[in-house]
Amino acid sequence: MPTNFPTNPDTYTTKVDGVDTVMAAHVNDLQDAMMAVQDFALDLRDGFKGLHSLTDPNADRVLFWDDSAGALKWLTVEGIVGTDLGKWQSYTVSWTASTTNPSIGNGILNGRYVQIGKTVMGTIAMIVGSTTTYGSGWWYFSLPKAVASNAFLTGNWVAVDASPLKFYAGLLRAYGTEDKIWQFIRDAGLYWLADITPHTWADGDSLRLSFTYEVA
Repeated sequence: MPTNFPTNPDTYTTKVDGVDTVMAAHVNDLQDAMMAVQDFALDLRDGFKGLHSLTDPNADRVLFWDDSAGALKWLTVEGIVGTDLGKWQSYTVSWTASTTNPSIGNGILNGRYVQIGKTVMGTIAMIVGSTTTYGSGWWYFSLPKAVASNAFLTGNWVAVDASPLKFYAGLLRAYGTEDKIWQFIRDAGLYWLADITPHTWADGDSLRLSFTYEVA
């Protein structure tokens, strides 16, 4: 141990943490050993910061550190406890058209989505009512978030003509940076929906979309 300890202690700059700092071959003086233990204790304290304040969700879960929030959180199969991340949630769908915008009137238009990492999965459900108007031109349905610039959206759509009962189906597509769906692809070659496409829309008809894509 240096003769100047403790009146003039060595500066602790290179040995910061880990078992290696307290190995006998490396501990040159008592001060280094004490500071290594102190740093390790501080790391433990910071690592478990806020643990006592968490409410156990009483489900299968994983404890993780949320760096942006600076706190520990629980992750369950339902998402991150206390946030909307990883949970299905509703969003307001904007229904527009290339020429004249439609209006849902007394019909139903709902959007739901979940985001896991950079992946978004979502659904849109529309049931038209007696006061629904259909506008003119190609229809657009807004997304909860824009598609990543280097990606594209894919999905499926099903339209039901309630009377007479007929079904129409196809694929969805949207390109990078777009924030709405407008390509409704069918085998016959059509790639849009409108007031008379794929049939003349009327009270009771419905449309359902499901999609997956990458966000920025």
